[in-house]
This record gives sequence, structure tokens and C-alpha cells, in this order.
Amino acid sequence: GKDGRKFARSYLNIRLNRRRSQVPSLKELCYSTILKSDIEQSNSNDFGLLQAIENLSFLQELSDFANSDNLPIHNFPLLYEFVKCRIYYIVIHQQQVEGLFNNYDLKCHKNMNMETKKAKLCLSSAKQISLSDEDLAVQRR
Repeated sequence: GKDGRKFARSYLNIRLNRRRSQVPSLKELCYSTILKSDIEQSNSNDFGLLQAIENLSFLQELSDFANSDNLPIHNFPLLYEFVKCRIYYIVIHQQQVEGLFNNYDLKCHKNMNMETKKAKLCLSSAKQISLSDEDLAVQRR
């Protein structure tokens, strides 16, 4: 996204103690605060970025990207592959899961009768789903 460079600069500053080459933006300071908090709480879920920077070529690309003005990420092939395979995939998967849940979100009103709720559920799915009145009552709670 548009803040990738800001995150990269913050990550390099916090994880590798690299000095900043410019005054950090508010967004960078926020990223830094979150990263520090993650370290303090032993939360190292960074999609493998810490392991990826063990590769010196990858680390150099990340540094170059962080310090570049507006070069597109595809100019940094190792970094681009990392984002495409590790991060972008997660965003797409999250959208698919959200879509699945939205598909079954009944958004029922208190005055809807059971038949209307069943019809709404059937219309929200490509397949016919059979639920009993008891199943719907449990879902409504």
C-alpha cells in the first residue's frame, strides 16, 4: 500500500536498530510504537519478515525500498515476491472469509417470522440449506 515505505523504515529502525535517514512521520512513529509493543509482548508474527531479512540481498532491497522516493515495489523483486506471496495472499484470504460470513449474515429483525428468516438464508446461499426452527432459534440468540 501507500504506507509500505513508512512501515519498512520503522521496521528497520526498531528491529535492526538502524538510524533513520529523515524525520519520521506520524505514521512511522505509530508503526514504531506498535512494533516495540509487539517485541515487549514477544509477538513475533511478522509473516516471516524477520527470517527474510537474514538474506542480505533481501535486506538490501528492503533498505533500498524504504529509502527510495517513489519507486514501485515491483522494482525490488525479492521484496515484491515476499509481499505477493506472504502478505497479499493473506489479505485476499481475509476478504474471502469475510465474504463467506457476509453470505450467511441474516441481519434478522425482531419482528421477522421463522419462514422469512429461512427464506432469507436460502436466498443468501447458492445451495439450498435446510435448518429447523430450532436451529434458527439457536442462531438468533
